[in-house]
Amino acid sequence: MKKLILTCALLSCASMAAMAQGAKQAPMNPASQPGAPVPPPQPGGPNGSEQRQTMMATNQAKFLEKQYGLNADQYKGTFAACLDFVKAMDAQRMSGKPPTPTDMQKLDAEKDAKLKKVMTAEQFTKYSSSKMRPGGPGAAPMHPPMPAPGQHGAPVPAPAPPAPPVDKK
Repeated sequence: MKKLILTCALLSCASMAAMAQGAKQAPMNPASQPGAPVPPPQPGGPNGSEQRQTMMATNQAKFLEKQYGLNADQYKGTFAACLDFVKAMDAQRMSGKPPTPTDMQKLDAEKDAKLKKVMTAEQFTKYSSSKMRPGGPGAAPMHPPMPAPGQHGAPVPAPAPPAPPVDKK
């Protein structure tokens, strides 16, 4: 317990020192002030570049290849589906309005349709079932919450033993 408290204290001291140094290094940009409007990413800029899109699609495709045992042809199709998804997401962000959950579901469904054509039935079933988990693909399944004491299936605390009689002399 002492080690845990000591570790937390050291981490908080280190983070405060890092924050203090960051404030001394450069004055704040007026555009980064709280409440300042955030400009949409520009085409070819750091947030919309083709290099970043390719890197993201490659990372996603490599993860899927490793997770589901894809062969070389499946990897190529998976990469194409991931690249289309990343490009569509960037186009949505560049429109200036945040994507709605419906937009996200539509893009995700398009990606899934492309992956279904590329993957075997067994691979796609495994992919679909892992997507339903809160942590996404590769996450451990969550355990159901414990019922409250006294509810069905929950341990009930034992009653306290009766107090011993008191001798009065």
